[in-house]
Amino acid sequence: MVLAQAGIGSVTARAQATWTDPATGLMWARADSGEDQNWKQAGAYCAHLKLDGYSEWRLPTIDELAAIYDPTQWVGCGNRIKGEIDISGSMNWSSSAGKASGEAWVFDFLIGKKASKPLVPIQKEDIAIRALCVRRP
Repeated sequence: MVLAQAGIGSVTARAQATWTDPATGLMWARADSGEDQNWKQAGAYCAHLKLDGYSEWRLPTIDELAAIYDPTQWVGCGNRIKGEIDISGSMNWSSSAGKASGEAWVFDFLIGKKASKPLVPIQKEDIAIRALCVRRP
């Protein structure tokens, strides 16, 4: 069963496709986009996402991503993230502008660090950046 179709990817059904962080009140998708995306594609994925009857999703800020990092967790491929969120790659795009023009911050849930990456990745190893979407409840 598919819960969401954003034109770029889909989110597979689970008991509940969202999680609300009790510390911030933000509602998170429990899964990322599941495929390699540049920053523009990631933003479009979130903008078109529909989960548990909710729309109005967006890319989180870098601080919002950092707030769900949890070094005590060990989820999936070693990612450390709250809320039983299942991410398919350790790095996720933010909506925050990066260090240089044409860059945005990404957060790496494997090591708990942020990095500034080109909006359109140049190197193959930079392409594995996903979209993890958030919204106000």
